[in-house]
Amino acid sequence: MSAQRVDRRGFITSYAHRGRLGHFVHKYDLIRAYIRTTRALMRVCDFGTNIMRGLWRSLGLHNRFYVKFYMYPRTVDAEVATMQLIRSCTSIPVPRVLFQFSWLWTRYFIMERYPGVSLDEVILSLTTEDTQRIQSQLRDYMQQLRGIPCSSPAVSSVIGGPIFCIRMIEREELSGPFYDQAHLHLQLRRGKPLEDFPESIQKLHNTTYPIVLTHNDFAAHNILVKHVPEVGWTVSAILDWETAGWLPGYWEYVKSKNQASNAHYESQRLWNEAWLPRILEPCDFEASADEELGFFGYPKKHIGLSHFVPV
Repeated sequence: MSAQRVDRRGFITSYAHRGRLGHFVHKYDLIRAYIRTTRALMRVCDFGTNIMRGLWRSLGLHNRFYVKFYMYPRTVDAEVATMQLIRSCTSIPVPRVLFQFSWLWTRYFIMERYPGVSLDEVILSLTTEDTQRIQSQLRDYMQQLRGIPCSSPAVSSVIGGPIFCIRMIEREELSGPFYDQAHLHLQLRRGKPLEDFPESIQKLHNTTYPIVLTHNDFAAHNILVKHVPEVGWTVSAILDWETAGWLPGYWEYVKSKNQASNAHYESQRLWNEAWLPRILEPCDFEASADEELGFFGYPKKHIGLSHFVPV
């Protein structure tokens, strides 16, 4: 026999009879037990990962290959598919994926390791000639990326699923997919009608932009550069495509600019002010309107296809 009662603090507890003995089990005891179990599983995963990492380094494989892993299979599938698409359609230097596998609730994939250092590390010391060369290369690569044809108005990952993007979410790790950019904008407004917002936001969300393939985390720390004798610094690779997807044409510039607008490092400010407008077509109105919408005011809950009807 069991029943529920409310204790003096207002918490719901469960009462269970065991013969002549009864006890109260606070609902938060169950939560604590769940947390302890989850932490134990995470320690097992960490232990296995550390063993794998040590073996990987002892064999010297880390000099030739790179391993990425996620606990979300769709993120792995989307990133791998994105890099394969880009390699097949453009000359953009992205790593070649060799194979992928699952182990201990985690998805891994192994790809080529490209030579070079992060652009973020050397951007302050580049000569004018090196700066112009790298900017020209990146401008060409981004034009190629945005030139890959899109066959659907949906805002989604390359495989048609959710987009791994902190810009659109608060607690959820994945967001979308969305029927179109109007559906995406509805998510950014937390489901509120457009009439509740200033004129600049209304203009932004009433404008139809082309849907283009977007890196969605285009920043100096995701660009590898290498020094070539008698040539200088050149782009070696563009990395971290897990956030990529089909997004409105303004998104790449706006997210990169607003994400770095509160940068604490001089290299980030330099990228934001001097590099980004020379690589991507400036969308300053869109950036201003989107910042007014509240760049760091994430929606309170996930709003995907299962939450809204088409708009």
